[in-house]
Amino acid sequence: MAKKNVKELKRLLSEVSEQLEEMGNEAGEEFMENAGEWMSDIQHKANRAWENGRQRGQQAVETMKARGKQADEYVHEKPWQVIAGAAAIGAMVGYLFSSHKRD
Repeated sequence: MAKKNVKELKRLLSEVSEQLEEMGNEAGEEFMENAGEWMSDIQHKANRAWENGRQRGQQAVETMKARGKQADEYVHEKPWQVIAGAAAIGAMVGYLFSSHKRD
């Protein structure tokens, strides 16, 4: 009788093992099917982010070029005001960083 119970237990364990293996195979296949879709989605989002960053970089370069051109025109139109402003800023920075002590 004990041998019969052991045989029955082995048979049940074998069936459970087979069922778990089938479930694992199905889950693995489903994962692999979804993994391709996930990777495609991730790659699409990465490409979109890369393109967005590239466009923003180009916009920043264009904006900086325009601002530089405006500054250049202003300096050529009003050179003495720019020189006076630069001198005033230089004097203030020099005063702030001077090493003399006040008593």
